[in-house]
Amino acid sequence: MLQADDLVIADSGLDDDTFNIVARARFATQAAQRRITETLALVDATGRPFTWWIGPASIPLTCPPG
Repeated sequence: MLQADDLVIADSGLDDDTFNIVARARFATQAAQRRITETLALVDATGRPFTWWIGPASIPLTCPPG
C-alpha cells in the first residue's frame, strides 16, 4: 500500500481490480494533472488492473483520463 497526503494506492498483488484500488485522491488544483499522470504510471507499471474510486470528497471530481 502506498499512502500519501493526497492519495492511497492499495495493491493486493492479485490480477483483479476488485482488490487493487486508487482512492482518497485530494489533489491540489495546480498539481492535479501531474499527480493523475504519476498515479496512472505507477499502477500501469504493475501490469495489474486497478479501479480508481471517485467520490464526493475527490479533488478533482472527475474521472482520470484513460
